[in-house]
Amino acid sequence: MKRSILLFFLIVLALSGFSALKVFIVCIASYDDPSILPLPLAQKDALNMKEALSRIPDAEITFLENPTYGGLISSLKKWARSARDQDTLIFYYAGHGISKGGEFYFIPSDADPEDEYTWVPFKRLKSYISSDVKAVWLIDACYSGSMVKGRPLRAVRVEKEAFRAGEGQVIITSSTGNEISREMSDGSGGIFTVALVEGLEGKADEDKDG
Repeated sequence: MKRSILLFFLIVLALSGFSALKVFIVCIASYDDPSILPLPLAQKDALNMKEALSRIPDAEITFLENPTYGGLISSLKKWARSARDQDTLIFYYAGHGISKGGEFYFIPSDADPEDEYTWVPFKRLKSYISSDVKAVWLIDACYSGSMVKGRPLRAVRVEKEAFRAGEGQVIITSSTGNEISREMSDGSGGIFTVALVEGLEGKADEDKDG
């Protein structure tokens, strides 16, 4: 809950005084390679986030489900290029992610789990964001490092440099270090996104001042 409260205020600060809010939501719940674990709750998390953010007046939301490597890159580039100076961008991701060699990668639907060149580097996505906009990156990377069936569930140490934010940007992830991105026991979604949505819907407004 503390993290959701912090994020709530970060988003409020980011929105203050800027001309437009553009949201890009990505969920990857199923994969072409049958050895990659599906993530059915990723879709639920993304839809819940979409509903919560759609309540922000004039928010422009792009929703992308199960994109390929090329589809994710091309769609994000188009979204980023539509932003004007001083706009605020919110990127939300639910799906597999992995940290390797100081870099973080998103795992697209057509990925080869053994070939890092088929993974989408986070630094590439960040490179499309203009320095003249504000950006909030929300990354719910489920069970990072344990995406292949038959392998033991384990956490991956996420190097700090993998999530280095640029100027005017904030990056908040569902897990760091040796933590695992966990899910709610009742199947309602990932803990990170559930808390985040609850905060955006009002629970983070502790003093009830709106």
